[in-house]
Amino acid sequence: MLTWSYHKRLSRDIERWTGKGWLLPEGRAAILDELRQQRRGSRLPAIIGILGAVLLATGAMTFMSANWQEMSKLTRLIILFSAMWAAFGAAVWLQRTAHDYLLEAMLLLGAGMFGVNIMLIAQIYHIDGHYPDALFLWTVGALVVALALESRAALALAFVLMTIWTGAEMMSFDVRLHWPFVPVWVVGAAVIFRMKWRAGLHLATLSLGFWGAVTMLQLANRFNWTDGQTLALMALLTLPFFMLGLIRDAGKGWLMGFEPALMRYAMLGLLTASFLMQTDLRGSVRLDAVLFSLMLAVAALSAYGALSAYRSGALKEMDMAVLLGFAAWLILFHYVPRGLVLWVHAPIYMGFAIWLMAFAQYWAFSVLLPMALTAFGAEVLYIYAETMGSLLDTSLFFLVGGVLLIVLAFGLEKLRRALSAPRSGGEGAS
Repeated sequence: MLTWSYHKRLSRDIERWTGKGWLLPEGRAAILDELRQQRRGSRLPAIIGILGAVLLATGAMTFMSANWQEMSKLTRLIILFSAMWAAFGAAVWLQRTAHDYLLEAMLLLGAGMFGVNIMLIAQIYHIDGHYPDALFLWTVGALVVALALESRAALALAFVLMTIWTGAEMMSFDVRLHWPFVPVWVVGAAVIFRMKWRAGLHLATLSLGFWGAVTMLQLANRFNWTDGQTLALMALLTLPFFMLGLIRDAGKGWLMGFEPALMRYAMLGLLTASFLMQTDLRGSVRLDAVLFSLMLAVAALSAYGALSAYRSGALKEMDMAVLLGFAAWLILFHYVPRGLVLWVHAPIYMGFAIWLMAFAQYWAFSVLLPMALTAFGAEVLYIYAETMGSLLDTSLFFLVGGVLLIVLAFGLEKLRRALSAPRSGGEGAS
């Protein structure tokens, strides 16, 4: 079955080939029409089947809840295990009879019923334990199904469950460093690579990002870091992932074409966190030994990644200098006097956004261009709001703000159009 990501990439390539004259317009229209037919014919039954599986699992839970007290323990157990194994049995039959479009739905239903069984059996026998442990067992069960039967739906469920599990441990039980998440995540990522499921790497990235962000917040609470310090560390932590995407993209390595998406996630985190950290205008709150050591270690890792990317041809000297300079600024930011935070950070942030525009255009990473334009525009608006804040209750604030927004929108759109045409010979980011 052809995947959505493959269709998307092929459609983009067809447009590029047509623009270069390698493909006639008639051929382009015929190929795109066939792709649309394949997508409609191959995905819709599977999607409907998965929705049906979700409804079945929900219906089973509702039925059990409504009739729970009237059933004996043996009856409850028979129904619970029968429903789960019936789903897995149906999956085996569907696989043998080549009904693949419903296979994922039954595997998802079986994995879902496994979790329902855990919860209800604990209720039957009055097992009052640490409830995130049930989420962990459910995650393991979903991973086993995904690995044994190569089920993408079960693997997606596993990543959702492991994210909820680690969130429950850290936010409900104040576990500051939930290290058990890491090996479970590694197993899930290994299954993704074994299945060669590139779209699954989005789930893995988001899950790891959630764990990292909550971990940083827990550490900030433990060591009394300011909001600006925590955001700066988060921003700095995205740089090694951006470098990894650059290196692997240059070498067309084992990330299965996920490199541009990894760079996109990393840059989004970097721009967002470094923008928000300026809202903590305390300044001059020096880094403690733990935070300084962490940031220095991450900066060193980023420098190693930048050097590797430069050697692989993925970075030029100026690119490396800008990235490492911005990494240094994320550390030095905390030593700037309070009154100068905005006026020092703003030109650095806007300069970084301008560099990102040039970088996206030169290397044809077109997906980074809207991020750079948005970051630049957001910083302009933030400066305006901070400097004109005393006029907030006057009509002048809104009049000037309206003119600024219109001019900014016009300028950014004109700049986007000027930069959106990549250099010849470049590869578009996916």
